[in-house]
Amino acid sequence: MPSHDFFSLPTERTEYSDRIYSAIGRALTFAIQFEGNCRALAVLFGIRREASRLTPEFSLSNPEDLAALANKLSERQLFHHIDAICRGLRLAEEGQTILRKGREGRNALAHDFTFGIERQIETEEAQANILQDLSACVKDIALADLVICLLSLAATQNTHDACPYISLSSLF
Repeated sequence: MPSHDFFSLPTERTEYSDRIYSAIGRALTFAIQFEGNCRALAVLFGIRREASRLTPEFSLSNPEDLAALANKLSERQLFHHIDAICRGLRLAEEGQTILRKGREGRNALAHDFTFGIERQIETEEAQANILQDLSACVKDIALADLVICLLSLAATQNTHDACPYISLSSLF
């Protein structure tokens, strides 16, 4: 029976593969954290927005109603969460660009980054290129996550007021 290398991944661990796969795993952790923080902030804004449109049958003080609304809002994709944040805060173009680049870095890492990597990681030159590309993704994700964390902090400082406008360049 012929071998189908196309469908098999190398299972042998090497110094090279462990180093690269470990770095990718750490990067995915950052990506998941960024996505979770975006989801949490978007859900907060969504609950605030929806609370003004609620019917008498719906109450935010009812745990089941609140959970149903939060679940509905959190099921959206990262693109929609970031869009909701940008619209909810009327975020300046600078902030939108940072968040978009973070989303693109996350998507590249989560969906495309490892295609064909198992055949490339066994040389030092390929490793250096992979780590350089990975570093660029992580930098974009980390900056976007920092912005989301700062916006979350600002949004929760005084829940009775609208989020203050933040000039992102003044944060750095």
